Amino acid sequence: EIGNRWFGIENDRLLSLMGLVGSLCNGLSRVFWGFLKDIIGSYKKTMLILMSMLTTFMFTWIFLKYINNYNILVAFSFIWIGMQFLMITGQYGIYPSFYANEWGNSDGMIAYGYAQFAGLVSGFIVTAYYLFLRDKLGWIAMNIGVCIINVVMIILICIQPTSNNEANESNMSIVDDNDIEDDQNLR
Repeated sequence: EIGNRWFGIENDRLLSLMGLVGSLCNGLSRVFWGFLKDIIGSYKKTMLILMSMLTTFMFTWIFLKYINNYNILVAFSFIWIGMQFLMITGQYGIYPSFYANEWGNSDGMIAYGYAQFAGLVSGFIVTAYYLFLRDKLGWIAMNIGVCIINVVMIILICIQPTSNNEANESNMSIVDDNDIEDDQNLR
């Protein structure tokens, strides 16, 4: 036993298996959400589904500590970890097509790179939030704060103007038509 804990679960093998489930869901999420976005054909609708599910599951985290049955706690913890990784990392399967749609294939990837770089800044903010407010507010208040931030993101997604390109978004290709013509001219 290394002594890790997750809401009273002190079995390192179970915690390692939770990490494995999280990693599997992390890997599958990009494919799943990218595929779902292609089916729905709209960044906005797909992101609303994802953020609504994420906020709901984050809110349920508050109630894990009230589960008194160890086996039920373990089962819900596995589900909770898997769903969190499925949704949090799912954003990375949706974002690239949004940026390509809004700014074109080449400029969209540059904008996507800048957005990923912004994660560095938000990482510092989240760490500061955690370090300075954890003891003052407690886990429940911090989790509610994150849920409130997610609700604000949902509102921002709803009021975001729809791009003229969104109707054609499902027909988008990674390869630009000009690239195909240039490639044919080289032959």
